[in-house]
Amino acid sequence: MQRKKPPAHPPLQQGSRGCTVCTLQPACLPWELEATDVERLERIVDRSATVPAGKHLFRFGEPLRSVYVVRSGAFKTYRMDAGGRERVLGFILPGELVGVDGIYPRRHESNAVALRDSAICELPYTALTGLMEQSEGLRRQILRLVSKDGVYTLGFTLDSTADQRIATFLLNLSHRAQTNGRSATELDLAMSYQDISSYLRLNVESVTRILDRFSAEGMLKLDGQHLTLLDLGQIGDIAARH
Repeated sequence: MQRKKPPAHPPLQQGSRGCTVCTLQPACLPWELEATDVERLERIVDRSATVPAGKHLFRFGEPLRSVYVVRSGAFKTYRMDAGGRERVLGFILPGELVGVDGIYPRRHESNAVALRDSAICELPYTALTGLMEQSEGLRRQILRLVSKDGVYTLGFTLDSTADQRIATFLLNLSHRAQTNGRSATELDLAMSYQDISSYLRLNVESVTRILDRFSAEGMLKLDGQHLTLLDLGQIGDIAARH
Protein backbone atom coordinates (compact mmCIF):
# COMPACT_ATOMS: atom_id res chain seq x y z
CA MET A 1 0.00 0.00 0.00
CA GLN A 2 1.61 3.23 -1.13
CA ARG A 3 1.40 6.05 1.38
CA LYS A 4 1.14 9.59 0.11
CA LYS A 5 2.19 12.65 2.02
CA PRO A 6 -0.72 13.84 4.17
CA PRO A 7 -2.42 16.93 2.80
CA ALA A 8 -1.71 20.23 4.48
CA HIS A 9 -4.34 21.26 6.98
CA PRO A 10 -5.97 24.68 6.67
CA PRO A 11 -5.11 27.22 9.37
CA LEU A 12 -7.32 27.25 12.42
CA GLN A 13 -10.14 29.74 12.31
CA GLN A 14 -9.83 32.34 15.01
CA GLY A 15 -12.91 33.82 16.59
CA SER A 16 -15.26 33.49 19.48
CA ARG A 17 -18.44 31.92 18.17
CA GLY A 18 -20.79 31.15 21.02
CA CYS A 19 -21.93 27.74 22.15
CA THR A 20 -25.32 28.25 20.52
CA VAL A 21 -23.82 28.22 17.01
CA CYS A 22 -20.93 25.82 17.58
CA THR A 23 -20.63 23.06 14.99
CA LEU A 24 -20.01 20.50 17.75
CA GLN A 25 -23.64 20.56 18.82
CA PRO A 26 -25.15 18.23 19.97
CA ALA A 27 -21.91 16.43 20.86
CA CYS A 28 -20.77 19.01 23.35
CA LEU A 29 -22.02 20.70 26.48
CA PRO A 30 -25.09 22.68 25.36
CA TRP A 31 -26.94 19.54 24.19
CA GLU A 32 -30.55 19.93 25.45
CA LEU A 33 -29.59 22.62 27.96
CA GLU A 34 -31.90 25.45 28.95
CA ALA A 35 -31.05 28.81 27.40
CA THR A 36 -30.12 30.22 30.81
CA ASP A 37 -27.64 27.38 31.35
CA VAL A 38 -26.03 28.03 27.97
CA GLU A 39 -25.71 31.71 28.79
CA ARG A 40 -24.04 30.91 32.12
CA LEU A 41 -21.69 28.48 30.42
CA GLU A 42 -20.73 30.98 27.73
CA ARG A 43 -19.65 33.44 30.41
CA ILE A 44 -16.94 31.10 31.71
CA VAL A 45 -15.77 29.36 28.50
CA ASP A 46 -12.56 30.58 26.88
CA ARG A 47 -12.65 29.76 23.16
CA SER A 48 -9.54 31.72 22.22
CA ALA A 49 -6.97 29.03 23.02
CA THR A 50 -5.11 27.12 20.33
CA VAL A 51 -2.43 24.53 20.99
CA PRO A 52 0.27 24.07 18.32
CA ALA A 53 1.17 20.54 17.22
CA GLY A 54 3.66 19.02 19.63
CA LYS A 55 2.85 21.35 22.52
CA HIS A 56 1.55 20.02 25.82
CA LEU A 57 -1.82 21.13 27.16
CA PHE A 58 -0.85 19.81 30.59
CA ARG A 59 1.66 17.42 32.11
CA PHE A 60 1.47 14.62 34.63
CA GLY A 61 1.26 15.87 38.20
CA GLU A 62 0.24 19.44 37.39
CA PRO A 63 -2.66 20.86 39.42
CA LEU A 64 -6.06 20.67 37.76
CA ARG A 65 -7.13 24.17 36.78
CA SER A 66 -9.38 23.51 33.80
CA VAL A 67 -10.93 20.80 31.69
CA TYR A 68 -11.08 21.23 27.93
CA VAL A 69 -13.29 20.38 24.98
CA VAL A 70 -11.47 19.75 21.70
CA ARG A 71 -13.00 21.89 18.95
CA SER A 72 -10.63 20.85 16.17
CA GLY A 73 -7.41 18.88 15.87
CA ALA A 74 -6.57 16.03 18.25
CA PHE A 75 -4.58 15.17 21.36
CA LYS A 76 -2.97 12.07 22.75
CA THR A 77 -2.63 11.31 26.44
CA TYR A 78 0.29 9.29 27.72
CA ARG A 79 2.46 8.38 30.69
CA MET A 80 6.06 7.34 30.97
CA ASP A 81 6.68 3.82 32.26
CA ALA A 82 9.37 2.76 34.72
CA GLY A 83 11.80 2.24 31.85
CA GLY A 84 11.30 5.75 30.51
CA ARG A 85 9.17 4.63 27.55
CA GLU A 86 6.11 6.55 26.44
CA ARG A 87 2.86 4.61 26.85
CA VAL A 88 -0.07 6.10 24.95
CA LEU A 89 -3.29 6.00 26.97
CA GLY A 90 -5.71 7.38 24.43
CA PHE A 91 -6.61 9.87 21.74
CA ILE A 92 -8.96 12.83 22.25
CA LEU A 93 -10.90 13.92 19.17
CA PRO A 94 -13.21 16.88 18.35
CA GLY A 95 -16.24 17.02 20.64
CA GLU A 96 -14.48 15.15 23.45
CA LEU A 97 -13.19 16.24 26.86
CA VAL A 98 -9.55 16.17 27.87
CA GLY A 99 -8.31 16.66 31.42
CA VAL A 100 -11.05 14.81 33.27
CA ASP A 101 -8.49 12.35 34.67
CA GLY A 102 -7.51 15.10 37.08
CA ILE A 103 -10.93 15.71 38.60
CA TYR A 104 -10.74 13.27 41.51
CA PRO A 105 -7.09 13.73 42.57
CA ARG A 106 -7.21 17.45 41.55
CA ARG A 107 -4.01 16.91 39.59
CA HIS A 108 -3.46 15.51 36.13
CA GLU A 109 -2.79 11.79 35.94
CA SER A 110 -1.39 11.90 32.40
CA ASN A 111 0.34 14.13 29.86
CA ALA A 112 -1.70 15.60 26.99
CA VAL A 113 0.01 16.76 23.80
CA ALA A 114 -1.49 18.12 20.58
CA LEU A 115 -1.08 15.83 17.58
CA ARG A 116 -1.69 18.77 15.26
CA ASP A 117 -2.64 22.41 15.64
CA SER A 118 -5.75 22.18 17.81
CA ALA A 119 -8.45 24.56 19.00
CA ILE A 120 -9.98 24.04 22.41
CA CYS A 121 -12.66 25.43 24.69
CA GLU A 122 -11.25 25.89 28.18
CA LEU A 123 -13.62 25.38 31.13
CA PRO A 124 -12.08 26.67 34.38
CA TYR A 125 -12.76 23.91 36.88
CA THR A 126 -13.75 26.05 39.89
CA ALA A 127 -16.21 28.10 37.83
CA LEU A 128 -17.56 24.96 36.15
CA THR A 129 -18.25 23.17 39.42
CA GLY A 130 -20.04 26.29 40.64
CA LEU A 131 -22.34 26.18 37.61
CA MET A 132 -22.92 22.48 38.10
CA GLU A 133 -24.16 23.17 41.61
CA GLN A 134 -26.68 25.65 40.19
CA SER A 135 -27.89 23.57 37.23
CA GLU A 136 -29.07 19.97 37.18
CA GLY A 137 -29.07 20.01 33.38
CA LEU A 138 -25.46 21.13 33.15
CA ARG A 139 -24.45 18.60 35.79
CA ARG A 140 -26.03 15.82 33.71
CA GLN A 141 -24.21 17.05 30.62
CA ILE A 142 -20.81 17.06 32.29
CA LEU A 143 -21.38 13.55 33.62
CA ARG A 144 -22.50 12.47 30.14
CA LEU A 145 -19.31 13.74 28.55
CA VAL A 146 -17.13 12.21 31.26
CA SER A 147 -18.90 8.84 30.88
CA LYS A 148 -18.12 8.85 27.14
CA ASP A 149 -14.47 8.34 28.06
CA GLY A 150 -15.30 4.91 29.45
CA VAL A 151 -17.40 4.01 26.42
CA TYR A 152 -14.52 4.89 24.11
CA THR A 153 -12.02 2.70 25.98
CA LEU A 154 -11.05 -0.25 23.85
CA GLY A 155 -12.43 -3.56 25.07
CA PHE A 156 -9.67 -5.92 23.99
CA THR A 157 -7.94 -8.18 26.48
CA LEU A 158 -4.29 -9.15 26.76
CA ASP A 159 -4.94 -12.34 24.80
CA SER A 160 -6.57 -10.47 21.89
CA THR A 161 -4.76 -11.00 18.62
CA ALA A 162 -3.11 -8.13 16.75
CA ASP A 163 -5.84 -8.34 14.09
CA GLN A 164 -8.54 -8.05 16.76
CA ARG A 165 -6.87 -5.06 18.40
CA ILE A 166 -6.55 -3.11 15.17
CA ALA A 167 -10.09 -4.00 14.05
CA THR A 168 -11.44 -2.90 17.44
CA PHE A 169 -9.46 0.33 17.20
CA LEU A 170 -10.89 1.10 13.76
CA LEU A 171 -14.45 0.43 14.94
CA ASN A 172 -13.83 2.63 17.96
CA LEU A 173 -12.74 5.55 15.76
CA SER A 174 -15.73 4.99 13.49
CA HIS A 175 -18.20 4.99 16.39
CA ARG A 176 -16.71 8.12 17.94
CA ALA A 177 -16.80 10.01 14.66
CA GLN A 178 -20.43 9.06 14.08
CA THR A 179 -21.41 9.94 17.66
CA ASN A 180 -19.92 13.40 17.24
CA GLY A 181 -21.64 14.10 13.93
CA ARG A 182 -18.91 13.10 11.49
CA SER A 183 -18.72 10.36 8.90
CA ALA A 184 -18.42 6.82 10.26
CA THR A 185 -16.37 5.69 7.27
CA GLU A 186 -14.27 8.71 6.23
CA LEU A 187 -11.76 9.16 9.04
CA ASP A 188 -8.75 11.37 9.67
CA LEU A 189 -5.84 9.64 11.39
CA ALA A 190 -4.19 12.37 13.41
CA MET A 191 -2.01 9.84 15.23
CA SER A 192 1.14 8.18 13.91
CA TYR A 193 1.66 4.44 13.50
CA GLN A 194 4.05 4.68 16.44
CA ASP A 195 1.28 6.16 18.59
CA ILE A 196 -1.18 3.49 17.46
CA SER A 197 1.28 0.71 18.20
CA SER A 198 1.95 2.09 21.69
CA TYR A 199 -1.78 2.39 22.38
CA LEU A 200 -2.52 -1.14 21.18
CA ARG A 201 0.62 -2.59 22.77
CA LEU A 202 1.90 -3.85 19.42
CA ASN A 203 5.03 -3.13 17.43
CA VAL A 204 4.96 -0.71 14.51
CA GLU A 205 5.74 -3.46 12.01
CA SER A 206 2.61 -5.38 13.05
CA VAL A 207 0.41 -2.31 12.72
CA THR A 208 1.78 -1.53 9.26
CA ARG A 209 1.53 -5.12 8.07
CA ILE A 210 -2.05 -5.61 9.24
CA LEU A 211 -3.32 -2.33 7.83
CA ASP A 212 -1.67 -3.21 4.52
CA ARG A 213 -3.41 -6.60 4.58
CA PHE A 214 -6.79 -5.12 5.50
CA SER A 215 -6.33 -2.75 2.55
CA ALA A 216 -5.41 -5.55 0.17
CA GLU A 217 -8.49 -7.49 1.29
CA GLY A 218 -10.76 -4.54 0.50
CA MET A 219 -11.69 -3.58 4.05
CA LEU A 220 -10.15 -0.11 4.00
CA LYS A 221 -8.26 2.43 1.93
CA LEU A 222 -5.51 4.58 3.40
CA ASP A 223 -4.32 7.70 1.60
CA GLY A 224 -1.80 9.56 3.73
CA GLN A 225 -3.69 10.19 6.94
CA HIS A 226 -7.12 9.86 5.35
CA LEU A 227 -8.71 6.50 6.11
CA THR A 228 -11.78 5.15 4.34
CA LEU A 229 -13.46 2.13 5.94
CA LEU A 230 -14.92 0.12 3.08
CA ASP A 231 -16.29 -2.93 4.92
CA LEU A 232 -17.31 -2.25 8.52
CA GLY A 233 -19.05 -5.64 8.66
CA GLN A 234 -15.88 -7.58 7.96
CA ILE A 235 -13.86 -5.40 10.33
CA GLY A 236 -16.51 -6.05 13.00
CA ASP A 237 -16.30 -9.79 12.40
CA ILE A 238 -12.54 -9.72 12.98
CA ALA A 239 -12.95 -7.68 16.18
CA ALA A 240 -15.51 -10.17 17.51
CA ARG A 241 -13.52 -13.34 16.87
CA HIS A 242 -12.80 -15.59 19.84
